[in-house]
Amino acid sequence: MNPAPISFEHVTVRYPGAPRNAIDDVSLHLSGGELVVLLGPSGCGKSTLLRTVNRLVALDAGRVVVDGTDVAQLDPVELRRGIGYVIQAVGLFANMNVAQNVAVVPSLLGWSNSAIGERVDELLRLVGLDPAAYRSRRTNQLSGGEAQRVGVARAIAARPRALLMDEPFGAVDVVVRTALQRELIRIVSELRTTTLFVTHDVDEAFRLADRIVVLRDGRIEQVDVPFELFERPGTPYVRELVHSGDEIYRRYYLRARELLRSP
Repeated sequence: MNPAPISFEHVTVRYPGAPRNAIDDVSLHLSGGELVVLLGPSGCGKSTLLRTVNRLVALDAGRVVVDGTDVAQLDPVELRRGIGYVIQAVGLFANMNVAQNVAVVPSLLGWSNSAIGERVDELLRLVGLDPAAYRSRRTNQLSGGEAQRVGVARAIAARPRALLMDEPFGAVDVVVRTALQRELIRIVSELRTTTLFVTHDVDEAFRLADRIVVLRDGRIEQVDVPFELFERPGTPYVRELVHSGDEIYRRYYLRARELLRSP
């Protein structure tokens, strides 16, 4: 299955009673298979923009197009079953074991029990969890990092062509977070799933992104690949954001990353 491109066309969102737009005339295109990070501080519109894709947030103007179709024309339930969604709180079902959590969407889509069982084991291995050890485990027996891995497995269980991730690793410690970031890069590369990832962590954005979208007050400040964003920030706001921290480490890390990604 080919990955689905995502386009935002003059998207505007204003919450009732708010003094300004949460998203203000944003246009952006994600190519199929691309991992794009929305970066910025709390309140800049990152999560709001992401949630317009699966219609958890309604538009006041503009449109969001997934694989050539305006999402407003799609049934929201069917739309959400076809788009993976991972959040910081994970949201695993406490009354289900790990296998049942991963199998939720395939079950709703009518997959056979044998296909679901094979897919559950395949995905647990993909996210680094031994199926024999974790398939029957209850969610309250999982560590934070394990729960996040199960959350990722559940989100991609039905082979979605697009994946939305809203600060999914923000609640785990730095060692686990780094491991999860590595796993995500590997998984997205293998599956070629178009991925939109929200974070306020600059280093996380630099590690993960094919491109970074810097948002400020609901508007796009700059869109670029990580190394170019760091070397040539387009505004003082972007410069202050991406140059907070160890500049020498970031410069050499990003340069090495770009060289490794070059043909």
